[in-house]
Amino acid sequence: MVEEPRSNLLETLVDRMGAGDPESRRRAQLFSALISRDRAEAREKRVRRKRRQRVKQKILQIQREHRALAERNEALAAALGACPNCWGEIAGCRTCRGRGTPGSMPLDEAAFTAFVTPVLKTLGLVQTEDSSSQPGKE
Repeated sequence: MVEEPRSNLLETLVDRMGAGDPESRRRAQLFSALISRDRAEAREKRVRRKRRQRVKQKILQIQREHRALAERNEALAAALGACPNCWGEIAGCRTCRGRGTPGSMPLDEAAFTAFVTPVLKTLGLVQTEDSSSQPGKE
């Protein structure tokens, strides 16, 4: 670090000042205390700066995750025909006034196909194209 040689020079100067009369020693001690305080403040500034950077990064990460979850929530609500804001659970909702439960709004067919159809196929409630074209199946 650039500050180190300068600090050592200051320490040497303070040591030499302290070797003289009592008044010079007192000034040297005061000067030494100021140097120590300045170093501590500089160290604390670095720590705070690093902490601030970590907090900013965490906030950005949380914002990205929130956006992704909000988009997924809206897509799922559209697939199920539900209010994307409250799913019909908030009476004062500006979008649905608490009546936006699943099935209460028009479905988004593409979202339904993406989210719901795979579940229905897994449960055997929807035939796949492969199963309907197999011999013996109609």
